[in-house]
Amino acid sequence: MKVGTDAVLLATLPKFTNVNSVLDIGTGTGVLSLMLAQQFPDAKITAIELDAAAASQAADNFAHSTWAANMQVIQIDFEAFSSANTYDLIISNPPFFTASLPSEDLAKNRARHAPANLLSAWIEKSSQLLNENGKIAIILPESEAEINYLATMHQLFIDKIIHIHSFENTAVIRQIFVLQKRNTTTQNSHFHIYKAQNTYAEAYIEHLKPYLTIF
Repeated sequence: MKVGTDAVLLATLPKFTNVNSVLDIGTGTGVLSLMLAQQFPDAKITAIELDAAAASQAADNFAHSTWAANMQVIQIDFEAFSSANTYDLIISNPPFFTASLPSEDLAKNRARHAPANLLSAWIEKSSQLLNENGKIAIILPESEAEINYLATMHQLFIDKIIHIHSFENTAVIRQIFVLQKRNTTTQNSHFHIYKAQNTYAEAYIEHLKPYLTIF
């Protein structure tokens, strides 16, 4: 799996604070966890991944990182995962192409295609694993109304929505949602990736310069 734009924006745009424990759901090859470890080098990070090959590569990537002592990968389905701990941050770049045709590649199917009820089940279980002051962060194409409905159903509140555009003044292509247990006024912001065709916006470069060697 390539390092995707969704993952790197999810790791950086919400500007998380006070993170000592992280649960990364569906870590893939570990990009989100590694970027969060760079931000919070003392945080304990648990990454779970269903696909055996991806979990193995994530474990290898963690082992070769500066933060290896604080990072672990568990190969497991999130539905089967349990923990006596709660987390400061639960984060995921989930599969969300529920309406499109699946690929013939099984690994890609798992990474990109989700059953229709996955998001509701994911939010419900995440809320149970979240500590009282923690955050849930997810990137999706779903509408605000859909997430607001699911958050309310599971006694959560939307803290932030970051609307992501390819170019300034073009349609929203993704939204980052940050949820929490405490009641809050939702903060809305907008972010665009490109300033011109094949040319990244300055803000995109500044956000990702500490993490990506191309900058």
